[in-house]
Amino acid sequence: MEKKKILVLVNDTTYAYNLRKELIQELIEKQCEVVVVCSIRLKMDNILALGCKVIGVENGRQGTNPIKDIRLFTQYLGIIRKEKPDIVLTYNIKPNVYGGMACQLLGGRYMPNVNGLGTAVENPGKLQMLTTRLYKWGVAGADVVFFQNEENMQFFRERGMMPKKASVRLLPGSGVNLDTHPVLPYTPGDEVHFLVVAR
Repeated sequence: MEKKKILVLVNDTTYAYNLRKELIQELIEKQCEVVVVCSIRLKMDNILALGCKVIGVENGRQGTNPIKDIRLFTQYLGIIRKEKPDIVLTYNIKPNVYGGMACQLLGGRYMPNVNGLGTAVENPGKLQMLTTRLYKWGVAGADVVFFQNEENMQFFRERGMMPKKASVRLLPGSGVNLDTHPVLPYTPGDEVHFLVVAR
């Protein structure tokens, strides 16, 4: 049986390994060929050790330079055209938007995962008007759109960004692998330390 090829578009190798490692492992165990497309940061060797291929792109994840964004879009176009994946999974804002646009242009199947909107989308103003339109375009041709919280899903609905034909799925979050990140005992000392987990 011919292997299915899955492209995974994410921001960078650190994100891919720390937050999508289990997904990549599961796809490889199911005899899929996995290609991760992202900026090269930390954890590159760890990603390759999983048995997948990595293609480096510079996505400038927090930048708003339109020339760099057009370059990223054309890179995605070239990679998808060359790799000919059976399906593309996208995570993070720019992969969702520009990866989604590239998939639509090439007629490919893709599934974006909306795991946060970012300030450019959430904060009212002219930039929000542009980014919401781009995001609406990016997810318009998706087979399925995954959301990781109800607030983001509601944001899309209220602003008419939800694709008309795609299935919409609300996930219970990404979760944490407790084998990789076990609970450790707290050893009290002279100082009190606080951990704040927030956006």
